[in-house]
Amino acid sequence: LVRAAVISGAAAVALTGCGDAVDGLAEGAVEKALENEIGPSADVQIDGDSFTVDTEEGSITAGSGSVPEDFPTDVPLPDGEVSFAQRLESADGLGWSVVVTTSGDPTTVAEQVSTDLESAGFTVENASQFGGTDGAGGTVLAEKGDLSVLVLVAGDGTDTVVTYTVSQTGS
Repeated sequence: LVRAAVISGAAAVALTGCGDAVDGLAEGAVEKALENEIGPSADVQIDGDSFTVDTEEGSITAGSGSVPEDFPTDVPLPDGEVSFAQRLESADGLGWSVVVTTSGDPTTVAEQVSTDLESAGFTVENASQFGGTDGAGGTVLAEKGDLSVLVLVAGDGTDTVVTYTVSQTGS
């Protein structure tokens, strides 16, 4: 299923920028290529800016523009544009990735993410910051019940990208 996630991520990039005239052909070709690569049990569906891959091992849904419907409401997200979102279901539980582009200093955003998670009842296990000539940011690792959250914040002072990876065990 991890292989499916990587392949489907590449497909999302390939589909971005397809013109209206070739959308149907591109989607059909990508669906067929993914099904061939992943295996005969794979069912691939592409719908506009999102796609779903179902296999015997689980399923993955990814796209842009919105947070998955079942994303844990306990996890606070910053204001901004959702540029990518993914949902992964396997025998081990559920997982989500959400990428939000926001404004503000990346170090300040990382501090706010940590504060927001603590305010939502998460225990912040680790929070660190980094900086350099190419940008700054930080990471936050937090847990609450059966939820684990890893957040990577990076930016150059203009746009800050906040990537959430959330896992829920025992689902």
